[in-house]
Amino acid sequence: MGEAKAPSELCHVWATKTFGKAVEETFWKDSNIREKLREQLAALKILDEKVTGNAIIGLERTRELGGGINYTETFFEVLNATQNCNPIDYLYLLVKKSSDRGNEFGKTTGILARSMRTLASLLKDMDFAVLMERKIKKNRLFEGAEIKTSAEEDLKNHTDILFKIKGREYRIWLFQYSPRGLPHDIERITGMRGPLPSGAHIISPIKLEKAMELDRKLNSMRTMEGKIREIEQIMKETNERAKKHGSLVERKGAWLAKLNARAEEIKKLKSEVKVEVTEAEGWYFYSEEKIDAVLNLIKEIESGIRQPKNYKEVCEILGGPSTYLSQLSSFRI
Repeated sequence: MGEAKAPSELCHVWATKTFGKAVEETFWKDSNIREKLREQLAALKILDEKVTGNAIIGLERTRELGGGINYTETFFEVLNATQNCNPIDYLYLLVKKSSDRGNEFGKTTGILARSMRTLASLLKDMDFAVLMERKIKKNRLFEGAEIKTSAEEDLKNHTDILFKIKGREYRIWLFQYSPRGLPHDIERITGMRGPLPSGAHIISPIKLEKAMELDRKLNSMRTMEGKIREIEQIMKETNERAKKHGSLVERKGAWLAKLNARAEEIKKLKSEVKVEVTEAEGWYFYSEEKIDAVLNLIKEIESGIRQPKNYKEVCEILGGPSTYLSQLSSFRI
């Protein structure tokens, strides 16, 4: 991977431009594709938005459509060609592929909407790989170790990051943990979507619910602060003797109480989130602590302190609910 920059660092540069401005600076320079991309971004209502994760998260899910284009392969094509993972180049190449297929305008719009959600995950994985490699070099860990990320490993081997140490393979799984996605994750791990390759498999989920909850509470806190400023402005303009003034003082006090309570909630959430997630320009990435935890687990396995769980046992654990529900049984409450 060389001295690649982490997406969590690059995203601050991307965020200095709107999508519309970024179109003028794509790696590929076909003016026809650039114009088509501009029209698509306008249809998605993000042409004048900054290139941030917030713009992508806000896209309507109803706009998402499949189109026979593999987003993971497209991402790695961009990475290999540009040595970068700029979202605008990813979108450019998707528009070109969709145009080459002769897709109608609406279908291309749906492809882009869906692809941008996939992009958030791909950037998260790439960030993990870059920072992991950086830590290994800085701390002189695992002499002769290799890190590989590719579309082939992802799509064929269910491996987000392939980590090799003197012929031994560690296959790192990076995915967002959520109750809704649990059935999908179980199917992948138990081989229902294709057999898994040999090696030690490291399961490293990321829990984004708390981070998203933190963002919502921070936004509501800003709204509360705005309400307080409005009341303070009215108080300045209101006659001191006006009967209304007393009610304004009460309203301000009520909002301040809510604000203080919310600040306490945010303080607690921040301490929980920082060990799991790092947020930058609306994108979510694995925290440094989480990456360190994966490296420590590999070190313990390498030194014999810990052993990976037997795969058959894992399958029995994950298949427990379906096994139980497939049999005649009873329980009492």
